[in-house]
Amino acid sequence: MTTAHAIVSSPEMTRESFYVAMTRGRETNRACIATDQHHLEEHQHRDDLHMTARSILYGILQHVGAEPSAHDTITAEQETWGSLAQFAAEYETIAQEAQQHRWTSLLEQGGLTTEVLDELVETESFGILTTELRRLEAAGHDIDQLLPRVVQAGNLDGVDDLRSLLRYRIQKITSTYPPSPRRATQLIAELVPRATGVTDPAMRTALDEREQLMGERLDALTQAAIDQPAP
Repeated sequence: MTTAHAIVSSPEMTRESFYVAMTRGRETNRACIATDQHHLEEHQHRDDLHMTARSILYGILQHVGAEPSAHDTITAEQETWGSLAQFAAEYETIAQEAQQHRWTSLLEQGGLTTEVLDELVETESFGILTTELRRLEAAGHDIDQLLPRVVQAGNLDGVDDLRSLLRYRIQKITSTYPPSPRRATQLIAELVPRATGVTDPAMRTALDEREQLMGERLDALTQAAIDQPAP
């Protein structure tokens, strides 16, 4: 067969079947994606579902028909729990807890009351602010000086989202004044800003362990890419 045309109308199609349909033609393979619902039975119609060609193809690629072998399952689990993303997520979580006292002390120096600080720390978005502070510090900004200053600028009474306002202010001031290259620190595995100012020995050990694991994982991935380059 020189040319093959596949009509795809449902994300329920498995990606294995889609692969077969898209490899039959020796020269050309085309897929026609039906985005209406006329092919469905009446009870299958969904008023709340607006299907696009992209969403249908995405659903197909996520729909695996073949059961993975035990070896593949174990390998996938090992890849997940030993991945850079996993170690980075663990590092971020530990860093937020380990540096919390440091950030709250700086905010208190700026003039925030204990009551406001307690409320701020309890918000889910506080971690976004602290991650931004670590990123800016790694770039070379003096957060010990800047964070109290953005609080001392005032006009914080009655603010609904204090975290967002503080983040906006510190982003604005850091965009105005360039960082010092002498203060900049290298990112861990070129991905994660290193947590500094951690005084708790257990937290410091946990962070150092994740940093070492990320470095080892990056070295392994680099070596694998050298030994077996992907197409």
